[in-house]
Amino acid sequence: MSGTITLVQIVNAIARTLGGATTAVKRVQSSGIKQQETSCSGVCLGPITEGVNDNGTLQVYWDTSGTVDSQGDTSKTTFSKTNGTIQYDFTIIADLYISRRNHLSENIYDQTCAFDALQAIFDAQDCGGNFGLSGIRNFQYIIERATFPNTSDLYAGLRCTIQVRVF
Repeated sequence: MSGTITLVQIVNAIARTLGGATTAVKRVQSSGIKQQETSCSGVCLGPITEGVNDNGTLQVYWDTSGTVDSQGDTSKTTFSKTNGTIQYDFTIIADLYISRRNHLSENIYDQTCAFDALQAIFDAQDCGGNFGLSGIRNFQYIIERATFPNTSDLYAGLRCTIQVRVF
């Protein structure tokens, strides 16, 4: 990869950034961490768990990755004898468990409010350092309403599918 940025850094940076949507997110879990952070400022990350202990739990994990060239004819953007520039695309999933599924009007209202909070975070990203990492050159995302099964419960929530390009 770009030599200095790792998948763990990407996942954790996105988790910390989206965790800033404090009106919707109460707990942040990331596949890029093994144990609960003990000293942190702002959003503390914990490992992804089987159950959802709190409404407002955000789970962030990677889904796919691959190399890409914007011209589509090779895996490298530039060539040199020692090292050419390779672009990587990563798909990161962020599932926000808002509340147990109960009343459609309440659930869809909560989803709409959570959408606004997450949308504001995405809009605030600076193309010079998306999610606080200079190696993320650009990103695209989709936010969709979702109903997540979890043990014997259903949760109303949102799924963010985020594609980042690193080089």
